[in-house]
Amino acid sequence: KALRVHCIDEGWEAQWGTWQPNGKFPEGLADYARHVKAAGGIPGIWTAPLLVNTYNPLFYDHPEWFASRADGQLQTDSFSYGPMAYLDVTLPAVQDHLRQLFQRLRQDGFEYFKVDFCHCILKAARFADPTVPRAELVRIAFRVIREAIGPEAYLLGCGAPYESVFGSVDAVRSTGDIHIYWGHVLTNVGAIAARWWMQDNLWNCDPDFLVVRGPDTARAPWFKRRVVAPAGPDGGWMAGREFNEAEARVYALLVHLSGGDVVLGDQLELLEPLGAEILRRVLQPRPRAVPVDLFTSEQDPPRLWISRGREDTLVVVFNWTDKPARVDLDPAEHGLRGTPRDFWTGAAVTALPTRQARRSALALLYGPDQAAP
Repeated sequence: KALRVHCIDEGWEAQWGTWQPNGKFPEGLADYARHVKAAGGIPGIWTAPLLVNTYNPLFYDHPEWFASRADGQLQTDSFSYGPMAYLDVTLPAVQDHLRQLFQRLRQDGFEYFKVDFCHCILKAARFADPTVPRAELVRIAFRVIREAIGPEAYLLGCGAPYESVFGSVDAVRSTGDIHIYWGHVLTNVGAIAARWWMQDNLWNCDPDFLVVRGPDTARAPWFKRRVVAPAGPDGGWMAGREFNEAEARVYALLVHLSGGDVVLGDQLELLEPLGAEILRRVLQPRPRAVPVDLFTSEQDPPRLWISRGREDTLVVVFNWTDKPARVDLDPAEHGLRGTPRDFWTGAAVTALPTRQARRSALALLYGPDQAAP
């Protein structure tokens, strides 16, 4: 019952530039949306509408629709999805193209729109209308998209400059991409911490997929291809092995504490009972947490996060390092008293630990009568 939106992510389209379904959806998108709604869900869809594959018919049919480099040559870049050119959103014809695309998707029944790779058009230097400021380029695109889908549809700007989409979107991506490697978590925690204040004030924050799969929590396969990298966090974005149980709990808590959108990215039927239980505990929405030691943590990311709700207060102490760490928590300093419960088990925590294992989180729940007004 907690799962509401069923969003088709990248891979449904015939080609970037031809936003029609491929063979995975033989009955069409409207049929998919009808099935989702019949089951009580909200149909969603991902697009990257500002990028067009240079082998796509749209690129050949409308060569004048694309932005250029500073020297006047066409701006193209190679992506995992092919060579791409960027639509010139200052052109009325391009705006009409975007409007018709999203009106069609809305008519197909979609109510949730994830619009990705938005910032990439800023790689281009020259647009048809040179008087349009650069911050206005993405704003034009999102203004057109919002007009096309209407005020009731949910619009997520993914990879969008924040100043360009304020007032048009319901949510933004607040982090980089995530995978099931510790290096991803270390990369994303800083973004979540720095942008905690945006949640509920400007929009909803999307910290990317909540994933918990790994050898301890799910049946194989956990990935399409194994990434070989050094074990330490300095090894890069995908550094180290897949999540173990403790690391999966750390990341699940981090997404939970963000207070933002929760988008599941695991193949749910492959999760073991342990993995499913971790998800179950963090699916219920919770007020955004404050990273209390954002500027004072002895570790690079903040360790102490506090989420104060009407029913309870959640206190989490993280250890982001590869060594055991001290737990220096005085609940009274934060207006908390009494015996907390363990977030995962509900058991009373009669004595706070003084040491914390590597890559772990201590999660404590205080009841409403245990928090100072």
